[in-house]
Amino acid sequence: MAKYDLEKVLNAATKVLFDAGASIENARAASTAMVQAEAEGNPICGLFHLPNFVKQIEAGRVKGKAEPKLVSQTPAAVVVDAGESIAHSALHMGVPLAVEKAKETGIAALSVVNAYHTLALGHFTAMAAQEGLVAMMFSNAPKAQAPLGAKQKIFGTNPLSMAAPMADGGIMLIDQASSAATKTKIEMVKNAGEAMPDGWAQTKEGQPTNDPAEGLAGSILPNGGTRGANLAMIVEVLAAMVTGGNISAEAPMFGDTSADHPRLGMFLIFIDPAKFGG
Repeated sequence: MAKYDLEKVLNAATKVLFDAGASIENARAASTAMVQAEAEGNPICGLFHLPNFVKQIEAGRVKGKAEPKLVSQTPAAVVVDAGESIAHSALHMGVPLAVEKAKETGIAALSVVNAYHTLALGHFTAMAAQEGLVAMMFSNAPKAQAPLGAKQKIFGTNPLSMAAPMADGGIMLIDQASSAATKTKIEMVKNAGEAMPDGWAQTKEGQPTNDPAEGLAGSILPNGGTRGANLAMIVEVLAAMVTGGNISAEAPMFGDTSADHPRLGMFLIFIDPAKFGG
């Protein structure tokens, strides 16, 4: 396996997005997220997505040069509009603001609207945990997942993350989908010509399948049955309904360059444990 210098990979990915039409700030923010995921051994949120980001920007569906806008703020709430661009620049604007508010008030929340694919949520909850806060993040996605016993796709893979500081200076980090597998993972399995494990997805008719192509044409299954579907619904309420973003069932697919922007929402909660139990 070839190994590459991370800084060189980051610079190359940034140039690719910049050449496609992204501002240098948006290109750097998205590339940093992808390269960091690769370095962490998480290719599902890594450079696999770079060609699609290029296509979306070149098609004008993702507004590569749009700057995030601070819509409003109160002592405990921040709202940032990503402007139908890459989510990461908006998050880099909003997270530090909300973290400082949480340190002052004990708890604060951040809403990001009109955003594209977030990739790894844990990068942003980890930022807050490194500041001594407990952080949670919720993001919905275009429909791919059917509730247990159903055939119709209702939810996205709807990931969630939680991070918390530890006494030794490290952090506890959870970052997962509410579905049994992500759509990206199933696409990777399909591209590799491999079979899926049992329980990842089902056919259009609702039958079990190990064929990733059939699973992608059908629907992904929730992680842990009804419990996973419940998590997907929690994410849907917070990430879409509270923020005013598109619900999963109405959000256009990430890869469809001819559709409208998916206009997804992200919701983050930050808690200062020093203001509660110490």
